[in-house]
Amino acid sequence: MGTLTLPASGVVYLDASPIIYSVEKHPVYGPLLQPLWYAAQSKTIEVVSSDLALMESLVGPLKSGDTAVEKAFEQALFGTDMRLLPITQAVLREATRLRATTKLKTPDALHLARPASRYAAVQQ
Repeated sequence: MGTLTLPASGVVYLDASPIIYSVEKHPVYGPLLQPLWYAAQSKTIEVVSSDLALMESLVGPLKSGDTAVEKAFEQALFGTDMRLLPITQAVLREATRLRATTKLKTPDALHLARPASRYAAVQQ
């Protein structure tokens, strides 16, 4: 098992997976992500994601009818130090370019359409 390498400061962009692992308390990845959330709580870093993370993370609890987990996701997405960024036309255009020139699926292209230079990468 590796460790999580975080930047000393700045903005960290997440796709939905780390959010899902954290809320659902994944036995391997959940604890690995704790330093990220501690850094966000202490305002050392800012954690951002796309509005797309809302859709991606709520599918499971809505399918299973688990309102407690649905509320936990709502709290994680809207009641913490994480900020969701809108999917704008500029993001859609860049995602379209990525889909046309790579083998990326639409959700991944939408996440990657954010200007990479603006967000630090979280590495495991």
